[in-house]
Amino acid sequence: MTQERTFFRQQPKPKKSTVYLAPTPISKYKKDLDDTGDMLTFMAPIPGTIGNCSLFIGELDDDATAVINVASGGASNTTEIPVQKGINTIDTDFNVLQHDRISVSIKTTPSEGTKDFWLCFTFTPDHKFAKSYSNGTL
Repeated sequence: MTQERTFFRQQPKPKKSTVYLAPTPISKYKKDLDDTGDMLTFMAPIPGTIGNCSLFIGELDDDATAVINVASGGASNTTEIPVQKGINTIDTDFNVLQHDRISVSIKTTPSEGTKDFWLCFTFTPDHKFAKSYSNGTL
């Protein structure tokens, strides 16, 4: 009499998994600027990176400067960048901490011919804050 034996070999579980965090686009449009020139304010909910900043100015009568301010605790860091009509790419690849406050404003002389401001940048969360899910469930 012959015996049949069936063996099932379990696959080993992966020891390391990779999670990809897609950057989140943040965007703002303003037809006209007020006297303060405030464009956008944003508070980082978790640590991450701000990057890929673009500013489009539709009409501009005078010189303009983009002002990016990052406030963290009691300290703040301000960067001023000259901008012009049309597309402006701003190198903003910098890290932010949880609860950092980011503000972007445009310094220019308000006038009838100065209008149509578009701003966008990406926020990529720190990989330590990625949540893992198994079996496709959230």
